[in-house]
Amino acid sequence: MLADALPIAAPRLCPRCGTTTVSAVCRADSTATIDLHAFETADWQLAPGQIVAGKYRITAEIARGGHGTVYRAEHLLGLGTVALKLPGTESTDIIDLRRFFREAQVSARLTGTHTARVFDVGQTEQGALYLAMEYVDGPTLESVLRHLRGQDKVMSEAEATRIALDVLDGLAEAHAAGLVHRDLKPSNIAIRRSDGAVKLLDFGLALVRDSSLTPHERAMGTPHYMSPEQCVGGEVDRRADLYALGVILYRMVAGKLPFVGDGTMAVLWGHVHRPVPDVASHAQTPVTPPFAQVVMRALAKQPERRFESAAAMHAALLRGQTGPAELTDAALAANADAEPARWDAASTASASGVTPVVRPIARRRVAAWALAGAGIAAVALASWRATQGADQTPSRVQHTQAPVRPSSSGPAADGQKPASSQ
Repeated sequence: MLADALPIAAPRLCPRCGTTTVSAVCRADSTATIDLHAFETADWQLAPGQIVAGKYRITAEIARGGHGTVYRAEHLLGLGTVALKLPGTESTDIIDLRRFFREAQVSARLTGTHTARVFDVGQTEQGALYLAMEYVDGPTLESVLRHLRGQDKVMSEAEATRIALDVLDGLAEAHAAGLVHRDLKPSNIAIRRSDGAVKLLDFGLALVRDSSLTPHERAMGTPHYMSPEQCVGGEVDRRADLYALGVILYRMVAGKLPFVGDGTMAVLWGHVHRPVPDVASHAQTPVTPPFAQVVMRALAKQPERRFESAAAMHAALLRGQTGPAELTDAALAANADAEPARWDAASTASASGVTPVVRPIARRRVAAWALAGAGIAAVALASWRATQGADQTPSRVQHTQAPVRPSSSGPAADGQKPASSQ
């Protein structure tokens, strides 16, 4: 027990500096401290009508998962509705407690349009930790995709792109603040009912870059959306979030995940070792080559072969919306881990309904061949006409006009009168 390991006179912990104390406020940095005895015996279940921290009244449970439970709550002073999250209790290590508050502090600095804001963090009267976040009135992307699946439908490329662009805006802000989500998935993306605004949720597994509290990385996240480096417990950075978004984009247009299997280990093995299925061949809606290129690059096995940043991936998606729909040889070679993309007419038309595109290098070769052929043809035609003209002009003239006498100045041009006869 954590509290048993501490001196009897020091059952509280400062989450910022790690100091143990008996005071409710740390004397070193004025941070509210955590009651460790209460934490270890905490009740992590809340009921409608229950008051939390003297300022939130629980109205309903919203969602429950492996990493915690989220409740809808009303602020007692009439400041509106919030989403109150109680994280899971997988660990009671002091480092993990400090990480929870550190990540909450960083998340609270995210104020962008596409991130659900964190307003408050603390401890309930029963000892549980909580986060008070912006409440998004609308479905998660997970529920939307499941609904579409039940109707044998998928999202269009345009809609998938719109959602991804908003998610990338949110990720760009988080990454700039030194925060890597590490658990990006459809259930952590909400779509506001009133205006369709996309909001990033739940930085509960977030990694704070350059934090002294970061322990040796473990395989943390949701298996179907974990990057290869996450699967093996390797070093993780912002490109892991871009990989997860690549999986989400794949699912939005294909109606299925790129890697599935019997059990978690089979899924993790797929991310690490199996070739990435070609999204253009598996899409159940028409997708353009630029869109497919973005998805496949995001799903590269090696982080260095993905987009360098959320902003770079955002720009690539935007170019796909307005730029020419063609793939360069370099782009096709950008992800050697992927199955070869089949852009021939038969496979592309049958799989995604997209008209196949001739790549620029091939076009240049065809154009060169066509130009050379045209030149040869022109020379041949001119030669043929000259030959035909030499053989047929006299007889044609004989049949259309009277013979013409040559003038003293020289022979007349074909079809013209000599100057002396005018």
